[in-house]
Amino acid sequence: MSNIKKNISYNLIYRIIVILIPLITSPYISRVLGPTKVGVFSYTNSIAYYFFLLSMLGVNNYGNREIAKTRSDKEKLSETFWQIYYMQLFLSIIMSCLYIIGVLKFGTKYLEIALLQVLYVISAATDINWFAFGLEQFKVTTIRSSVLKIATAVCFFLFVKTKNDLWIYTFILQFGNILSLLVIWPLVKKNTTFQKPNFKIIITHIKPNLILFLPFIASSLYQYMDRIMIGSFTEKDEVGYYNYAENILSIPMQLTTAVGTVMLPHISNLIASDNKKKSIEILNLFLKYITWINIGLAFGMAAVAKIFIPWFLGAEYKRTAELLIVLTPVIVINGIADVLRTQYLIPNEKDKLYTISICSGAGLNVIVNFVLIPYFFGVGASIATIAAYFLQLFIQIIKTWKEVNYKSLLKNCIPFIIIGIIMLISVRAISIISFGSVFISLIVQVVLGGILYVVMTVLWMIFIQKDSKICNFFVKNKYMKS
Repeated sequence: MSNIKKNISYNLIYRIIVILIPLITSPYISRVLGPTKVGVFSYTNSIAYYFFLLSMLGVNNYGNREIAKTRSDKEKLSETFWQIYYMQLFLSIIMSCLYIIGVLKFGTKYLEIALLQVLYVISAATDINWFAFGLEQFKVTTIRSSVLKIATAVCFFLFVKTKNDLWIYTFILQFGNILSLLVIWPLVKKNTTFQKPNFKIIITHIKPNLILFLPFIASSLYQYMDRIMIGSFTEKDEVGYYNYAENILSIPMQLTTAVGTVMLPHISNLIASDNKKKSIEILNLFLKYITWINIGLAFGMAAVAKIFIPWFLGAEYKRTAELLIVLTPVIVINGIADVLRTQYLIPNEKDKLYTISICSGAGLNVIVNFVLIPYFFGVGASIATIAAYFLQLFIQIIKTWKEVNYKSLLKNCIPFIIIGIIMLISVRAISIISFGSVFISLIVQVVLGGILYVVMTVLWMIFIQKDSKICNFFVKNKYMKS
């Protein structure tokens, strides 16, 4: 198995664990804490997130790319890592102090939970995932981080028992997050030599980080600002419903994120080696197959949402099912945009285009939120999110039309969508049949719906499109070689 296949496998394993833990803990937490307490956590966490974001700037993408460029030279790698990290550490200290001051000065009845969220802001000082990703070192980080994620989940069941335990839940989650980030640091000792801070060099990293920071702060408006605005215009219960809808929506999106995380340093290294042609071939290939998978996931999730959510979270969360159905197009739209981001825009240093597209989407998101949330609450925020992601993708497609084979992608999307609609209707029809329990009914719907979609789309690609790659994509595909 090639290195890139192994890296995707390790990252997928980690993402699956990240997915499974909420699947296991959410039904328990949602029932123990209730919608209001979940809403309080989401509201305070969303505010803390912006201080975390200011601490990190655009270092996840920038650092990943720069480490990938210099990893073959230990001296350059050491200098690059430490100078970027010093900038990150300095910003983290400042933002943590400002967050505490702000909470103490403007704190409300949620003061205790808001103060605990400072652990989230502090975690920015330990977050060097970008270093591990740039080195394409996924095995060790996957194993160590996964063990700590599982331990955190166990602690939820052991210590969170009533609605008054929201502070315990917050502490366990954020402290566990810090520990899971600290396990990456042994890689630094192994691959670099310590470098003293050189403030002149540190300053040179600020501008490119700021350029890549704008997309991060803008894209956060799609999610975290939505929750803050919903909490400002409506009751905290609606924040809880919307929070769970977005969290469940993020589960299928982890697949694209896992692939993109691995491919960004790989593509960056190809481009640095003057092998741009191969990078474009890989891009077109991944666009097709990620879209194929995400369309199936989107229609599948919409098909079972009304049965799955009440069973999974409890009957009082039916509102979450409605919001989730509205949000499902984001899976497809964001999937395409994420592939473009990690496999074309950032590796090719098209930071300006990436920034313009994200900021445009964020601006539209805020405008539509202000117009719709006061009247439609979570549904208004969902519509704003879809509009924002669509505008972002539209701008990226228009500006990269000549380089990327979008005509082929569009031809593929149409039959996938038609088959997805057929699957949705079929799954809804199956739901009428009684199987004795909701759980068995869900299993039958997911399995039959998945088989129907995969069989029909594979037959289409083999016999109509004459696509031989579908048969060996995950096994023998030549583009997956390291």
